[in-house]
Amino acid sequence: MNTDRGQLTVVVYVDDLFMTCSSLDEIRRLLHHLRNRFGTLTVNEGMYHSYLGMNFDLSTRGKVRVSMEGLTM
Repeated sequence: MNTDRGQLTVVVYVDDLFMTCSSLDEIRRLLHHLRNRFGTLTVNEGMYHSYLGMNFDLSTRGKVRVSMEGLTM
């Protein structure tokens, strides 16, 4: 979805969501709406995330490092 502040991407897998946007305010706005609709949510914020066996490192501006070290040999 395109917003006034950039593209907001939401990946849905069963009951897990993964969101990215250049504007943290846009993500927080969406989280506010989701909490109003569904109640309590578990949210993980930061530069490092695990999702569906993938590890995401967002610590370098403009780059994402994706690894699957736990699932590969």
